[in-house]
Amino acid sequence: METTRRDQARALWRQLALRNQWQLVADEEAFLDQVLSECGEVAEAGDPAIHMRAIIQRIYSAQLYQGMCTRDERAAYELWLMFLRLAVRGGADEATASDLAQESVARVLDKFVSVRSPAAFLSWAMMVFRTAQRDLRPKRPELSLTTEAGELTHDPADPSDLTMEVEARLAEQEFRDVLRDAISNDLERLTLIRCVIFDDDPRDVARDLSLPLYRTRVAKSRALQRLRGNDRFMNFIGTFAMKPQALRAAGEAGDG
Repeated sequence: METTRRDQARALWRQLALRNQWQLVADEEAFLDQVLSECGEVAEAGDPAIHMRAIIQRIYSAQLYQGMCTRDERAAYELWLMFLRLAVRGGADEATASDLAQESVARVLDKFVSVRSPAAFLSWAMMVFRTAQRDLRPKRPELSLTTEAGELTHDPADPSDLTMEVEARLAEQEFRDVLRDAISNDLERLTLIRCVIFDDDPRDVARDLSLPLYRTRVAKSRALQRLRGNDRFMNFIGTFAMKPQALRAAGEAGDG
């Protein structure tokens, strides 16, 4: 039986490694030992193959994280390649996709100290990419604030706007804390943020994470159920009427 499970783990690992060009595993047998050990420690729910695939991804995620810690060139390349593929899937041309991938790697390095779980590093990196992707979208031309005669075309900003911005930032931080308290499962929290806050399709989330569609649909449903059953979160929502843009900003760091 153990040989069969090991063969299954090896086949799944090689499939993922070939698809993603993962080459950081120097000792395949030791890697498979870790996969099988975690499969035995975590209670299976649903399809065992899906359960094993998720464990392989988490273990490799931690390995990629360690590679980035030591500034391993191969680890950085694999991360860049993942971002490049995501950009191309999103419809970017070759030049734009390359720029977006490079910018995303730079942001990962800049925010690297905020990674809380090496096993969730890949999911966190995808969130960094989504933020960079949104930030680098072509913006509408800015309108001039004055006429040729130097007269203002809009009223000056209300000083109270600064107060509102500070309050929004405080609310964002509390939102992040409350969300992590309500949803400890990384997949559920990531799926909620992408599908509810960023309005991504569950199919896109499933594709990016190499998971079947039903996994992200279930994760989204469970996340929403957890929020409805969490008194702290419901009280927070009742107390703070956060604007959509504040919620989106909170979501950017919600899984980071």
